[in-house]
Amino acid sequence: PRSRGLGDVYKRQGYLSTEGGWMGVRSQIEALKEVVTYPRVLIVILDACRWDVWWSVTKRGVPVRSPASQTNDWLKAVRSIEEFKSFGCVAANPLVVQAGVFGQVVSCLNDWEYVNDIPTVPPEKVMWKALIWQRMRGWKKFVVWFIQPHGPYPLDCMPVFRVARFLDRTRGGRRLLCTQDELRLVEIDRWKDAYRRNLEWVLVSVRQLIRAYRGWKVVVTSDHGECFGEDGIFGHPGGVDVDCVRIVPWWEA
Repeated sequence: PRSRGLGDVYKRQGYLSTEGGWMGVRSQIEALKEVVTYPRVLIVILDACRWDVWWSVTKRGVPVRSPASQTNDWLKAVRSIEEFKSFGCVAANPLVVQAGVFGQVVSCLNDWEYVNDIPTVPPEKVMWKALIWQRMRGWKKFVVWFIQPHGPYPLDCMPVFRVARFLDRTRGGRRLLCTQDELRLVEIDRWKDAYRRNLEWVLVSVRQLIRAYRGWKVVVTSDHGECFGEDGIFGHPGGVDVDCVRIVPWWEA
């Protein structure tokens, strides 16, 4: 199906409006194929970061079109980029650890902790792990994958997410599961505020990484966006072609 423009979405949600729609937005895959050729490159992935919220917070970068509306499909799409096999990766998303897209993956699954009684991987832990492992392994090309602004939202203690067990090969862990029906019960304005705070939280660590890798090619982008009820869609289900989940930021810092 044809993706619907974000102009009306912005107006309904109180975000920035656009002129002329989204015709001509660049393919994220094509942008990635170019950037991986640099001799020293850091790609920062902010999980589930939609373009309009990013722009309202940062006023940086341009929109690009993601090939997918959820992480698994995004990872399948970027397998075509052979250069990723030579990349290191520090990842807070367990799906990335299992995917085999990047050459060497360091998991942050054991770095979960409770923040306001909600389990998450704090962005500062991901940042420090990335700094340490890049220096230890001497990576010249690597990815740092934060879980934020994706939920959970511990800074706002949003109770909608139920906690469930998942099996990790090394030890038991916890993850948060959320169904479409559960998301429909959330107050949209509160959800948007919590999501924005998650983005502001992770950006502190992103800026520290950017400072640490001056002289490198540094790109900040996302695997997919997030729907706050637009077109009856909540979250980021797979196989969805609407702009709130397919238009994501691309900032060459």
